[in-house]
Amino acid sequence: MQNKVIAISVTITILMVLRKIFKSHEKMNLKLIEHKTVVVTGASSGIGASYVKYFAEHGFDVIMTARRQKNMEEIKESLKHCNVKITVFPSDLQTDEGVNSLVKFVRDYNQPIGAFVSNAGIAYFPVDFTDSPREEYTKIINLHVNKTTDLIQKIGQLFKEQKSGVFVQVASGLGIVNYPMLQIYSATKAYLVSLIRSVNQEAKAYGVKYIAVCPLWVATPMTYTSKSNFFFASSDRLVKDFFCGSWANSSISPYWVHRALLKIWLSMSEKRRMEHVHGQAKEAQKRLARKKASLEAEARKQQ
Repeated sequence: MQNKVIAISVTITILMVLRKIFKSHEKMNLKLIEHKTVVVTGASSGIGASYVKYFAEHGFDVIMTARRQKNMEEIKESLKHCNVKITVFPSDLQTDEGVNSLVKFVRDYNQPIGAFVSNAGIAYFPVDFTDSPREEYTKIINLHVNKTTDLIQKIGQLFKEQKSGVFVQVASGLGIVNYPMLQIYSATKAYLVSLIRSVNQEAKAYGVKYIAVCPLWVATPMTYTSKSNFFFASSDRLVKDFFCGSWANSSISPYWVHRALLKIWLSMSEKRRMEHVHGQAKEAQKRLARKKASLEAEARKQQ
């Protein structure tokens, strides 16, 4: 009995210490965002919507942008209790017009921008590269590489003029480890991780911070996963962990399970790692096929 009491006391003490560390990180990270207006792209669902929610609940005004205006209006309505200004700006960041109109809107806004979360992205069904439809992978390259690079540079110019700002690029842990069957997605995310790391080093001279967020699996509509579990972090959990963790590095995997898995994978030989993740990708392909079929069957029933 005495040993149980000691164990419980030690556990509680450790949890209290960890909570204090996380709270201090969160306070310090939020302090880096000098201005109370932030921008979130890909804000109509998933990770983007969770960033909007987190910022609003912490007293930031939010400019949210995505293609689906109705979804954004619903999110805005759900956050009325936060008493902050939420602006919905529909845009398609797969186009030059979408990127340029958003940048113009942000520049013309009557408040300086504290943070910009670049979350717009596309995923696709796991498939061998030789079977990849060209129209699909060119869309991914266009958005993740071409248009996001434009956005990083143009918002970077604004932050450089302000001499402040935090640019958050939602990338992926698959950009740190190569991932068969999601090879184009993985390669474009690797490009973004590399770009953010380089730009962050340059931006230190004028007081701007760049961070690449690199999760593995997140329960969002993009992954056909509605419920979080040990491996699939909820988008709210991911965002909370991002703000409560250290921002010392320019690429971060916020959820501890993902961070641990990435370390394990990177400790393996390339041959063993590739065999392992390829097997995982094949299992994911089967799981997604079942999930997709189930959703389609449900949709047919409702017609």
